[in-house]
Amino acid sequence: MTSELIKVTDRIYYFSGEQETDRPFLYYIKGQDYSVAIDAGQSKEHVEQFYTALQKEGLPLPDYTFLTHWHWDHTFGLPYIHGKSVASELTKQQLETVATWEWNEAAMEQRVKDGVEVEFVNDCIPKVYSDLSTIKISTSDITVKDTMVLDLGDVQVELYARDSIHSRDALLIYIPQEKALFVGDADCEDIYRQHEVRLSRLTDYRTFINGLDFERYFLGHDYPDTRENAMKYLDELEQKAVGLESDERNRLYQSLQSVVSKEKADGILKELPLSVNSSPEERAAWVEKLSALLESSFDENSIKQIRQGCFCNENGKLEQTADALRNLYLSVNQDLDTFVAAINTNGAGWYFEDGSLYTKYFSCPCPMLEKATKSPSLTWCYCTAGYNKKLFELIFHRSVEVDVVHTIRQGYSECLLRVTFQ
Repeated sequence: MTSELIKVTDRIYYFSGEQETDRPFLYYIKGQDYSVAIDAGQSKEHVEQFYTALQKEGLPLPDYTFLTHWHWDHTFGLPYIHGKSVASELTKQQLETVATWEWNEAAMEQRVKDGVEVEFVNDCIPKVYSDLSTIKISTSDITVKDTMVLDLGDVQVELYARDSIHSRDALLIYIPQEKALFVGDADCEDIYRQHEVRLSRLTDYRTFINGLDFERYFLGHDYPDTRENAMKYLDELEQKAVGLESDERNRLYQSLQSVVSKEKADGILKELPLSVNSSPEERAAWVEKLSALLESSFDENSIKQIRQGCFCNENGKLEQTADALRNLYLSVNQDLDTFVAAINTNGAGWYFEDGSLYTKYFSCPCPMLEKATKSPSLTWCYCTAGYNKKLFELIFHRSVEVDVVHTIRQGYSECLLRVTFQ
């Protein structure tokens, strides 16, 4: 399939994508004073093909390029664009991280093993870059924290930095005069969480776009669609969505039954209901109340057992990560020092002290704590110890104990865990 520039309205054009390399659609909006592009594409070649098609139509090169999210196929062409780039704050932050990555087969494979990258992306990138060392990463010039409006002279463009089903850093682009909404991949599954569709994220996204008066719906990897079809698709997607709150309550209930009793489990869940599709603020408040209730009801050892039994496996990602790290461990002849050194080539910061292994998380992965305030309590975070106990026992095939030393939620720059071999 060859990409081509197609005129949709007097102001809107699209440059079609290609399935083989997961090349996305790029968009162009022509204003009286300024023009904009939506997404920077995969590469220098992608940008050059797009610009050549624009020039053949007598269209000026874009003054601004909006990035719908951070993924490689939408941003690796960024160093080669004309004009300024605009992205959400979260996109800029993620691109700053990606800019530190090494680009060679070994580094890419290690990122998959570490759960930072996914195999699908690693399969696609070499189809575009025969020489991985030529990959260059740029970050955005202008960031959007919540909303921004750009006047192109005869038409206004509204930008909304939002959470989405596909990624947490989406930038939605809405043009009221054209009744057009550009969403990138916002309504796609989250490929970094085992193609998960999180119900709360889906509901928030659907509610937000339903409040916009759009008729045309422009996608990252498919041809433009209608509002009716977009909303129908989101309704169908709900059938496979996973309820975050239900998952949390079910794991808590099972752990309470196992460690304490069914009666206690029934009482605590009745006292602290948590509705499906609760807001991040409501989830954070529930965490605070639950932690306080556990701390007033049980001793520290019981609390640790309860919360360690609440860990999630992220739709199988725990086992996937364990398999990758187990293979790495075997590849270095089960030498622990060499294993840790290999992990640290990507800045993991693991180390040994007094016979124990210390590991780190540099960001908090828990969706229940998105809007949580700092707290000295470790109660909620003991589930991380449970997750890592399972993880390292799968890797090393031996019993370990894991303790939470300190956390980001307590105000530290990282979560620090101590792994003790039995």
